[in-house]
Amino acid sequence: MVAVALAGIVLGMGMTGLGKAKNAGSSRGLATAVASEFKHAREKAVATGSPVAVIIPAPVGRSLFWLEGTTEPTVSRVVNFEGDYPRGALTVGTYAGPNFIKNATMPGFKADVWGARMDSWLPNEYKNDFVIMFTPNGSVTTNELPSADGSYRVIVGMGAKVSGGAPGNVSVSASGEAYTVAISLGGAVESDKGFLGGSGGNDTNGAPDPSVAEPPNPDGDWTSKVPIILGNRVTPPAEDVDGQQMHVLDKGEYLTLEVFAQSGDGKPIFADWNDNPTTKSGPQYFGRFSVPNGDPERMEFYPEFDWNENGSIDGNAERDIWRSVWTWTPPPAAEPGDTYSLQVDVKDAKFEKEVSIADIPPVTVAPPGEIVFERQIAGRWHLFTMWADGTRQRKLTEGPHDYTCASSTADGKVIAYQRGNEVWVMNFDGTGQTRIAANGHTPTISPTGSSIAFYNSTTTKVVVKRLEGGTGDEVDFDTNPTNVNGAPGPAGRITYHPNGRIVYFTHPDTTRIAAARLTFPGNGIGGTLITPEAASIPNDPSGSQVGGASADRLGHFVYYHGDQNDPYIGRYPLNGDGSVGDIGGTGGPNIRVSVGQLEACPAPSPDGRMLLFTESGTIYSCLIANVGDFKNAAAGTPIAAGRRPAWIKQRGSF
Repeated sequence: MVAVALAGIVLGMGMTGLGKAKNAGSSRGLATAVASEFKHAREKAVATGSPVAVIIPAPVGRSLFWLEGTTEPTVSRVVNFEGDYPRGALTVGTYAGPNFIKNATMPGFKADVWGARMDSWLPNEYKNDFVIMFTPNGSVTTNELPSADGSYRVIVGMGAKVSGGAPGNVSVSASGEAYTVAISLGGAVESDKGFLGGSGGNDTNGAPDPSVAEPPNPDGDWTSKVPIILGNRVTPPAEDVDGQQMHVLDKGEYLTLEVFAQSGDGKPIFADWNDNPTTKSGPQYFGRFSVPNGDPERMEFYPEFDWNENGSIDGNAERDIWRSVWTWTPPPAAEPGDTYSLQVDVKDAKFEKEVSIADIPPVTVAPPGEIVFERQIAGRWHLFTMWADGTRQRKLTEGPHDYTCASSTADGKVIAYQRGNEVWVMNFDGTGQTRIAANGHTPTISPTGSSIAFYNSTTTKVVVKRLEGGTGDEVDFDTNPTNVNGAPGPAGRITYHPNGRIVYFTHPDTTRIAAARLTFPGNGIGGTLITPEAASIPNDPSGSQVGGASADRLGHFVYYHGDQNDPYIGRYPLNGDGSVGDIGGTGGPNIRVSVGQLEACPAPSPDGRMLLFTESGTIYSCLIANVGDFKNAAAGTPIAAGRRPAWIKQRGSF
């Protein structure tokens, strides 16, 4: 009998232990299932670029559901745990121990914005429930729920005792075999046994108190609505080409294509760009998109976006914005003058409704670059610009003066020039004309625009004047005027190293190129000549003069024209420190043979592959097939009437 009694006691103890183990296992399983729902919801928010809220009916629930959509959220998923966990309970509230604060968010644009918009986004019937929203960047915001130590806490257990009103003022005093599912402000999810960081009580006696709230039913299918296109932006912007707005680029350049829209039904929307070659036909003439042509791409959602770039959010017109960014480049088979039309379609999530922008300015493929040059009109010299193939010529200057000797900054935005006997600068389009010096000629502006070099008409010195800083400080160097027969006068020209800190000009003995290194202390300017000096140019007869200095923007060579009766073009190689190197002899690789052709005023392209020059009253271009053998450069091709060309910019190079 004693043995039987002892066995009964042991059996009873075993049954009690098993009962606790069952509760613990159920709480752990329920916590695992709840944590999995939160993780899945975060993944979907990030993947779709649209917020996903996980909602637990308050004050205590045995279920949760998802709410999705950017402007008209709907219930997309309902999970009822009551069948598998009959005594399960979910709640969110404060408890003894941690220091709770309401509605903390991870610093960042989307979480902050969605927190501010939660009340207007959330349907009224769910405003008194526990709402934990994952924003498109994965971070978390809520409807004023309490958090502690950087995380929101969902208490999961077998039963729960709560008090207070929902959603942000619930207090949890007990839960059977409790687990805590913690969701960090950044969206990380983990679960742990007990009240995380606290000392909540243990309650295993019966159902949750108060009664469990019921979840909603999933919403049915939605009706597609037409998206609303707000605008588009193509970069670089269109420019005037013979009276028509066109996007101009080289086949090595890219257009950035943006479109901004709002969803008509609150669901994701999709963008699809297409191009059409209008001057040629065939698959080889279609451009290249960053997204395959004809394959719509889901746009990215922004709660707020200053798409018109005016520095403020303009009400509802800049809220709930969907944005798409593609790029486009001409095909390898494209040639200068080829044109393309572009169109963008925006579609709803079911691809049943779409709206388009078809009046986007066309794209034209440009030749290698743009040039500024001078031409005589009615007895006066004026400045013109043109494309590097001689087309798209445009007159820049007007007035009763001679405008000559133009040069440009590396970005092509500022042009320096001579007006009469003065030095001026202007914008690339001819606006903003400003006098820099009252007594100077043959100016050259530095690649960076920080200084300008010119010849003083009275002292015949080279003057370098600082433009930035507002002081107008100057430094000068000795030189002598030159006159190369057959070349436009004045023959002297100053040029800069691409770093803007070395200038090259005619040496005082007129037979070589001199170099000076510039310094810019504070807002001032200084300079010293670079030694050893360069050798005199190869010439026949002796005593020939040098002019027309022009450095390429790779820092490899300084080109010049020289001789007395038949100017030829040559070049000095530059050393790594910017000093002038050994030019070699008359038959060497740095002398271009041009007997009787009067080639002068060389202007190498920024990439060093093309040379412009003047021959009598015509501008020519030639390719330098092998930059190591200038002697065998290609024959010149006439492109326009004029002289003294200079590159404004070379598309796709800088």
